[in-house]
Amino acid sequence: MFKKGLIVALLSVLMAMGMGMNVLAEINVPPVEYDTSKEMTPEIAAIIESIEKANVKIYTEIEKVQVETNEMYKNYLEELKITQGEAQKAALWEKYDSKITEKIKSLDMKTQSITKKEVEKAGIAGVTVEVVWITVKFADREAKIDPMVGVGW
Repeated sequence: MFKKGLIVALLSVLMAMGMGMNVLAEINVPPVEYDTSKEMTPEIAAIIESIEKANVKIYTEIEKVQVETNEMYKNYLEELKITQGEAQKAALWEKYDSKITEKIKSLDMKTQSITKKEVEKAGIAGVTVEVVWITVKFADREAKIDPMVGVGW
């Protein structure tokens, strides 16, 4: 008897919540439209296009380094299979680790340089740019790289 009462009460609450939520929702709300042709000057449009081009360049550089590091990792694993002693394996790891770290560090410096240049150009034009750090996978590790997003003018 108690189980049936509990089930009925639970279903009643769920039904009341389901019906009650529909009352709160408005159906015909028009979307907010912005007329960017009046707000965006040609200078701002050029800066936003420049930011997008810089992001494409950053993503292209990321992809190149990902391919290189994946190839280096594959070669490392192949060499590791044929390496005998622990000292040799440790030396092989050190060599691989330093090369991969240097590649990622070089990419990070390059992307930060691109980002810094674009942020400065955007600031002069009055465009607010946000630097967004994304996590990128490189072979057996991850690093944070910094593309940009134009957020306001």
